[in-house]
Amino acid sequence: MSIESKLEKIVKKLRQDEVDVRYDAIVLLDELKEANIEASIDKLVWVVKETAKGFPKSGELWDEPELHLMEFVCQFYVPPVIEAINEHFHAFPPMVQEMVIEYTASSPDERAELFLYQWFEKLLQGDNAIYPMRSLFGQPQFLKKVVTNHLKKIQHPEWKHFIYSSLLFLLDHNMVDRLSPALVHEHLPQDFEDAKIKYREYEESYTTKFVYRFWKEDYLDLRSDMITYLGLMDYYFKPEYEPLLIEASSFKDPVLQGRALTICMQKGFAYDPAALEQCATHLETSVLVYEELMEQRKEHLFPVKTKKQHYFARTALFKYLMNTEEYEDFPVSMSVKEEVNTTNLYGQPVRYYLMGFTGENHGEYAAWVGAFGTENDDDSVYMWEGTYSNFELFDKRAIPQHVDRFFKDREQGIVESEKEVHYEDGKGSKIVAIIGTKLVYQDGKKEFIVPLHEVRSITAERKRSLFMSAVHIVVTGKDNSELFSFPAKIVDYDEFAAAVFAMTEHLNEPPVIEELVTSGYPI
Repeated sequence: MSIESKLEKIVKKLRQDEVDVRYDAIVLLDELKEANIEASIDKLVWVVKETAKGFPKSGELWDEPELHLMEFVCQFYVPPVIEAINEHFHAFPPMVQEMVIEYTASSPDERAELFLYQWFEKLLQGDNAIYPMRSLFGQPQFLKKVVTNHLKKIQHPEWKHFIYSSLLFLLDHNMVDRLSPALVHEHLPQDFEDAKIKYREYEESYTTKFVYRFWKEDYLDLRSDMITYLGLMDYYFKPEYEPLLIEASSFKDPVLQGRALTICMQKGFAYDPAALEQCATHLETSVLVYEELMEQRKEHLFPVKTKKQHYFARTALFKYLMNTEEYEDFPVSMSVKEEVNTTNLYGQPVRYYLMGFTGENHGEYAAWVGAFGTENDDDSVYMWEGTYSNFELFDKRAIPQHVDRFFKDREQGIVESEKEVHYEDGKGSKIVAIIGTKLVYQDGKKEFIVPLHEVRSITAERKRSLFMSAVHIVVTGKDNSELFSFPAKIVDYDEFAAAVFAMTEHLNEPPVIEELVTSGYPI
């Protein structure tokens, strides 16, 4: 049976009133998702339209046919599907709307920003606030348009966090000036005061364990609101905010306290050095405080003067554990056992830390934390994400055996990562790709391969032959000689440039990448 026929059968079963029949259909649909089988575009569009009609439900958590169907559809980025989603967006239930907002925000479709704005123009008229912030941060122009036109929504209890968070994001990225100061000053102090009242309900019994193992989203959402308010008080500062910031610098929550402390330091207010030291060495906030001071060019005020990475490593390991579903305990101690200096795939010096951590209900496990960059600063906060633990007892191996296993695992990981395709585009027999750490261009039987760290520049040049001329993307090496070139029209240049940038921005000498190449040249 074709996948198209299977989808028709599944949708038919999902329309039945019998719960068992719908359950069987959802199981079949999940199997199709796991099989990673592509359906025809027409059938995907059909599924979107059927989803918009709605389905019977029992109220059980699993019984959300629209969500399961759209999870299948949203595996594929094709223009007709996005067009169908746009047409039927407001017929979807809120859970599905949130998912397709995330899908569209990460879509390469040039109309994504337009579709998102059209949806939010209507959503903002209602009381049901739907805004997956992390996904929408990838659409800054959309956020700018929404905030500019709807800043008054900070008065709406359901939408204020979305507008405030978007405004802070835009200010942090220099995309707007201080919009409507009078409006913000009218509401920000009271909104902070209201959040502070809720915070005081937690403060007396505050512990990091309670935050991550018991209070969870209830508290983390409140913390997020308060961090946003503190950031906006920084940008929109007026003297009345000084006592609020100083008060927050004594909160028991180290994240709120650390953020308030660094704002106070930036503005020259009095602060408690003991509180700064506490935040600088806390497993949640050592990195946050150091990075905030770096932005102010005041890192010399960071209380830890040597082996700062030991504290940064504790923060990285804590974050890893709290974001790992497999780990349900809570760490009560962490310590550095060994450091390993090596190089990354680009030949840059990096450092990993072998650490031990003990939980409330388990003995000491081993973990590797890194990779910290050491090329420009031997005690740098900068790191590539490579932290992991196999959750095995530390004493199972001696330290040299831990190190030996680390290098064996790393060697295997390097082999696998060098096969990973990070980007691929092309037309016909001409293919451009980034595979592992190499830029590859295939032109029929000819193949050009260059390590990304050996690229000096990527530019556009018009090349002429006997009968025609066309824009080519030219890749040069460190000696400024051309390594190869390919026709600009075979790739989406913005996507290609973004992929190269993402893979090379950490290099001491990243390639110079010409921006918006095709906009200046008729291809």
